[in-house]
Amino acid sequence: MANLAYLFLYTWALSLLGSFLAVAFFASSLVQRRDIEHIEYLVLIVPFLFWFALSLTGLAPKSLANIYESLFLGVGISILYTFRIVGNRRIKFAGKLMLVTACVVAITIYIVTPVLPE
Repeated sequence: MANLAYLFLYTWALSLLGSFLAVAFFASSLVQRRDIEHIEYLVLIVPFLFWFALSLTGLAPKSLANIYESLFLGVGISILYTFRIVGNRRIKFAGKLMLVTACVVAITIYIVTPVLPE
């Protein structure tokens, strides 16, 4: 059980490393007092939970080297936040759209990435 918790924290740290721009966005928003939807905070954890749950189920054979998929997920989340920053912030459902898109990206990364050699 402790190994599973360690694996979860390690892969989530890789995901956050990949989504560095998203974390920087939140930091700058707090300093500038921008309005952030609460659902935008969920984009940092929910897609990762989808990917981690898929990894635990073992639907597709994966090796330990596939942990770096979480880094790619973080980069995808960062790209979504870049679109959010550059795009129109007046769209009411933009946060929900970002969350759904990030979850689709997580599932796609899991399905498309082949087994990597260790």
